[in-house]
Amino acid sequence: MKLRTLLSTVALCSLVAAPIYATPAKPAQPTEAKIKKAAEEAQKMIADSIPKLNLDKVTGDPVVAKIGKRQIKLSEVAANFQNIPAELRQLPIDLIFLITLDQMVKKEVLKTKALEKKDTYLKDPQVKEMIEKATEDIITAAYAKEQVDSQITEAVLKKEYADKVLSKYPKDAEQADVYEIFVPNEKVTEIENKIKQGIDFIKLARENNPKEYPMKDGHRGLVNEMQAASLPKGYDAIFKKEKNAYTVPNGKHIVIKLPDEKHSLIVKVISRQKLEAPKFSELKDRLQAMKQKELLDAHNKELMKNTKVEILNPSDGKPLPPFDDMMKILEDKLKGKIDQIQKMAQEEEPKK
Repeated sequence: MKLRTLLSTVALCSLVAAPIYATPAKPAQPTEAKIKKAAEEAQKMIADSIPKLNLDKVTGDPVVAKIGKRQIKLSEVAANFQNIPAELRQLPIDLIFLITLDQMVKKEVLKTKALEKKDTYLKDPQVKEMIEKATEDIITAAYAKEQVDSQITEAVLKKEYADKVLSKYPKDAEQADVYEIFVPNEKVTEIENKIKQGIDFIKLARENNPKEYPMKDGHRGLVNEMQAASLPKGYDAIFKKEKNAYTVPNGKHIVIKLPDEKHSLIVKVISRQKLEAPKFSELKDRLQAMKQKELLDAHNKELMKNTKVEILNPSDGKPLPPFDDMMKILEDKLKGKIDQIQKMAQEEEPKK
């Protein structure tokens, strides 16, 4: 087995074992304990087999590798951490550093050797074509950046945040922590009687939900009113109010008849908390990317109006309608079908 495969296996075992043992209230099973122990032993073996780099104590930006005249600094290695495969990211940081640095050094050695033949390659027609293509892509990217960057200010992004994020979070909105029991209709009365007798709802969910039920112990988690609208019809009842009070208070449940007419969901609200919008700082990069795309699409649309473009059918050479027009017609036709599919998916979800 190759070293990388071995390391991936160790990392995966560590990742899998961690959540299993995070809750002391649930005793570890023998097999799980063995996996955890083996993963810990492998992690120690790795730590004992590589130099101690003490990266957390490093100050400044020291040189960490020299390839001829080329020097690689610590900050360059750190910037390349994202290239490490996801399955290796649970490994010790010193080993991740060494793996990343090794990849960079080998690439640099290859590049140094290749550049010795630079003049020869620059005369190769295929290489010239590749350089021309790369140059065009770089210039296009620079042009696109120039068109939109000046229009994207902090004020613009904050307006996007207010319009597209904050507007979806009403001032007094809350989210409910809910549990569910999925049962045949004929068992609803029996379960409700047990709830009235004081039997723990979570215990009943654990005992009555099908084994394949997607939520552990029937715990759907935090649900807000917007999300409830996409859940089985009737779920939004947990957010209805009369005289400023919820009609389904904390600790109470409702029964939702499912569209298959054979099953029901018994939904209990455990608690509620204020629905907080994500912070601007958390969404700033995403808002910027969305705004860049929006502005670039608009700019490109204007360019298309002033550019003669013909899309031809490859089979007969006849002109085809503009792509955007074709997609608009298709979107209009499919909208009803998509709505139908989404509704069916919502109705099917509790059965999974």
